[in-house]
Amino acid sequence: MTDLAIKYRPRRFSEIVGQDPLVSWMREQIRSGAGRSVLVAGPVGTGKTTSGLIYAKALLCGSPLDGEACGACDECREFGENGRNMPSFHALECGEHSTVEEVKDLLEAARHAPFLAPRRVLMLDEVHNLSRRASDALLRILEAPPQWTSFILLTYRLNLISGALRSRLSSFELSTLNEAEAFRLLVDVCDREGLPYDQEGFRLIFKAASGGPREMLRAVEKTSQFGPVDGAHVRLALNLNFEDRLTAFARALMVGDLEGQLREVEEWPDTAERKLDFLHQFFVFQYFDGCRRLRREDPLMRSVGAETQEQLVAAFAARASASGCEPEAYWESVIAALTSNTKVTEHSLAMIVSRVNRLFKPVSPIGGEVGKPRALSAKPVLRVRSSGSAAEDRTFLSWDEIRPHWQAASLLPQRYGVLFNLRLTISRSELDRPDSGGNARLVSKLTHELGMRLKDWCGAASPVLHWMYRHEWDDETGQRTRILLSVPDNHVAAALAWLRLKFVPRVSRMCDLKVQIACRPGMSQEDRVRFHWQGVRALSRSLGPRFTARADVGPLSPLVDLLKIPLRWRAQVRRISNMQARGMSASLTGGPKRNDESGMAWLSALSDGAWRVLDTGWELREYEARKAERERRDVALAKLAALLPGADDARRESIHLEMELLKSSWSSDPMNWRRGWSGWWLPVTRVKPG
Repeated sequence: MTDLAIKYRPRRFSEIVGQDPLVSWMREQIRSGAGRSVLVAGPVGTGKTTSGLIYAKALLCGSPLDGEACGACDECREFGENGRNMPSFHALECGEHSTVEEVKDLLEAARHAPFLAPRRVLMLDEVHNLSRRASDALLRILEAPPQWTSFILLTYRLNLISGALRSRLSSFELSTLNEAEAFRLLVDVCDREGLPYDQEGFRLIFKAASGGPREMLRAVEKTSQFGPVDGAHVRLALNLNFEDRLTAFARALMVGDLEGQLREVEEWPDTAERKLDFLHQFFVFQYFDGCRRLRREDPLMRSVGAETQEQLVAAFAARASASGCEPEAYWESVIAALTSNTKVTEHSLAMIVSRVNRLFKPVSPIGGEVGKPRALSAKPVLRVRSSGSAAEDRTFLSWDEIRPHWQAASLLPQRYGVLFNLRLTISRSELDRPDSGGNARLVSKLTHELGMRLKDWCGAASPVLHWMYRHEWDDETGQRTRILLSVPDNHVAAALAWLRLKFVPRVSRMCDLKVQIACRPGMSQEDRVRFHWQGVRALSRSLGPRFTARADVGPLSPLVDLLKIPLRWRAQVRRISNMQARGMSASLTGGPKRNDESGMAWLSALSDGAWRVLDTGWELREYEARKAERERRDVALAKLAALLPGADDARRESIHLEMELLKSSWSSDPMNWRRGWSGWWLPVTRVKPG
C-alpha cells in the first residue's frame, strides 16, 4: 500500500484539517498580496512543513484564486510538490549538519530580487537548530527584509526561538487534532481506501498518535496490513496489548517487589520511551478515575480491570495515611517520578522504576549522613472530630471551610519568605441579604488594580501579590469581607496611600462601604509574625466550637482553643451558600500547595498537630533552609553536568545515570535532611518566635 501520510498530504489550504487560524491568515496574505513572513510552531507531525509548502506555492503562483495557488500556471507547475526545481524558492533543513555558510548563502540570495517570479520565498525547517551566529544573521535581515522576500520559519521547539526573532514575525502554534477532527480525517481516508473500520479502532489510533495527523495515517496503514481498522487489529498492529503487563507491574509495586517491576518492564517488547509514557499514562488514569473519581475516557487504559484499580487506590490510601499526607498528594508525588527530562534509555528507565518503588515503599538509608539528626519514627497526624448538634452548621463554619486559610498562611512564608502585612475589612450595612458575588467582584477589582500598581512601582522585578479573603454576614453588622494582603515591605507605604487616596474613595462613591485598613510598618519580625497569624484568626472567628483535636499527647480540645482564636472574636454568622464565600490568590492554591521546585513536600505544623509552634514563624527559617538545600543540590548536579561537553556517548550515558542516581538519593521528605533550625518532629524541639 502507498504511504497514506504522503498520499493524503494536503496540497491546498482547503485540504488542511484543524488549523483554521493559520489557514485564514495565509489565505488573506495571498489575497492582499502582502506575503508577510511567518513562524509556524507545533508538535512533530501536525502539518508545519505541509502548510509552509502550500503557502510558498501560493506566494509564487502567477494567478492565485481566492487565496489559493491556481495549480495551472507555469509557476505552479514548476513548483510541483516541494518546490525543489523553483529558482525563487529556497528551503533549508536547519539540522545538526547545516552550516553557518549554508545559512549565509541562503540569506545572501534573499537580498537579490527574483527575475521571473513575483517574490523570493525562503523556508527554514527546524529553525531552532540554528547556531547563534546563524540566528544573528537571520535576525539582521528580518529587521529590514527586502520587499520581495518572504520567510517561512518552522520549529517544533518554540521555547528555543529568541524573543527578538519571534517579535519580527507573525507567529502561529499548530495543535494536534481534536477527536472530532481526527475522526473526520480517518473516516474520509478509510472510505476512500475501502478499509473497514470501527469507532474503537479510531479511538485507539487517536489516543496512540496523540491526535497527530501523520502518525494517525501511518497507524491506519500499518493496521490495514493485519486486517480491518478495528480495536483488536489496532492493538495488535500498534503493540497496545499491554494491560496484563501494567496489571502485573501494579501488583508488584503494591507488594514492594522491585525485581518483579523491573522484570515486567524489561520483558516488555517496546522502546524505553514508550514504556515510560504508558506507565505514566496508566497511573494518571488511575489517579483521576480511581482516586479523584473523575471519569476520563482513555481507550488505552480502560481495559485494565476494576479490581486492580480498587486494590491500587486502597494501597495508595494506606501508604498516604501512614506517611501523614493526603492521598492526592501521595499519588501526585509518585506520578511526578514517572517522568524524565532527558532521553529515556533502558538504564534510566530502570532507575525511574526504582525511584517509584522507593517512594511507594520507603526504605531507611544505609549508613546516613554524619551528624544528620534523625526524625522520630512516628509523628502525630491531625485528626479533627466533631461533636454536638449539626444544627449549629447554620451559624458556625466547619473545619473544612476554615482549614484552607491556615494551610495557605503557612505556605506563604515557607514558599515565598513573606508574611501577610496588610489587612482590610470592607463592611456593607445597607443590604438585607448576602451579596458575596458583589463583594467577590470588589476583591477581584482590588487585587487586580493593586497588582498592576505593583508592576508600575517595581518595573521588571515585579513581585507576586498574595492575598486571601472571606465573606461574613451577621444580623448586627451586615455583610463584611476580611482581606489579607502580602505587599513587598518597601512598597507598603505606596500601597497604603493608593488605597486611602484612590481606591477606597472611588469604590465608596459607587456603594455605601466602610473600609478599615490595618497595617503596622516598621515592626520587629516577632510582631510581624503575630500580625500575620492574627489576621488568619480573624478569618477563622466563626469556626464551630464542636470541632476538636488532640492537644499534643493530651486530651481532646476545641480547635478554637488550640488555634488561639480570642474569645471576644468568636461569633456566629449566617451561612453564605456561595462558592465565592472565600478565596485566595493562585500563588496559594493548586500545585504550589503540594511540593516545592525540588519535589520536597511542604512542612505543616498544623497537619502534625504541633500546636506549640503553629504561630512561631518557623516557616521563615524553613524558607532559608530550603533555599540552601536547593543550592546544594544544584551545585552537585552542575558538577556532573560540567563533564558532559566533549564526552562520548557511553560516557554521557554513564554521567546521566550518575545524575539520576544522585537525584534518587535525595529524599523528598523534608524531615529527612539537615537544616539550621530544630523541627518539632525531632526528639528535642527548640523553636523561638521569628
